Amino acid sequence: MHIADVSQEQQVKGMIEVVDRHGGLDVMVANAGITMARKPSTPIAEGAVSNHTIDVNARDTFICYKYARLRTVKQGRGGRIIGVCAVLGKQGELFDFLKTNNANSVVLKE
Repeated sequence: MHIADVSQEQQVKGMIEVVDRHGGLDVMVANAGITMARKPSTPIAEGAVSNHTIDVNARDTFICYKYARLRTVKQGRGGRIIGVCAVLGKQGELFDFLKTNNANSVVLKE
């Protein structure tokens, strides 16, 4: 097992590179998600907190996809990349559009 902070691109790259020691990359499951703990009546956070949430839940998940794809193409035998998101990506939540939007951003294919 290799642990990486998905908000640090170099750690994600290193996580994918470590697969050479294990015979290559056949399946990669990306499941990165954080949320802002708040009550529905609390105003939506602005600035650094909401930006960090969006970065981790959407951008950083795609960084995992990026390096996994580069590795599977380089191997020449293909592979599978599975993105996991919260159920909110499919059904939404009335009072938390930021969380719903983040979950929806990684829904690629049913």
